[in-house]
Amino acid sequence: MAVAAAPDKVSKQLEANYAAITVAFQHNDLNGIAKFLASDFTAHDIGGVAHLRSEVLKDFKTQMAIVKDVTWVRKVTNLSMSGKTALVTVSGKFNGWLMGANGKKQKIELLATAKDSWVDTGAKWLIKSTTVLKRTVTIDGKPMKLPGK
Repeated sequence: MAVAAAPDKVSKQLEANYAAITVAFQHNDLNGIAKFLASDFTAHDIGGVAHLRSEVLKDFKTQMAIVKDVTWVRKVTNLSMSGKTALVTVSGKFNGWLMGANGKKQKIELLATAKDSWVDTGAKWLIKSTTVLKRTVTIDGKPMKLPGK
């Protein structure tokens, strides 16, 4: 019988996975992001709308093309284990630059809290779902209205 991983060890591993996703984003490496998403991955926005893995990857591809000089730090703030599944609350801060309609660089900042479900496959941890609990986006310090809010 396998022994369950200690929560602090799991938390550190998942934070390392989030950091690897950030590096993949910074290098326009869609496959580097995709390798952490389960084949049946879904993302749920604040309004409850579910987005399939393919939609999420398409959105990442678009974002990587337009947002530059990205920093994206995430921290696991709560973790509970159920068998090979880790349910985590994660807080994140995403910063970068994009070109505005006026041709000038604009600073984008996203602050978000999500509930993520990760599954231990034995070889690695894969994220099965994410549900956005809270998010704030600003462009040049001004709040941006987002769908689903």
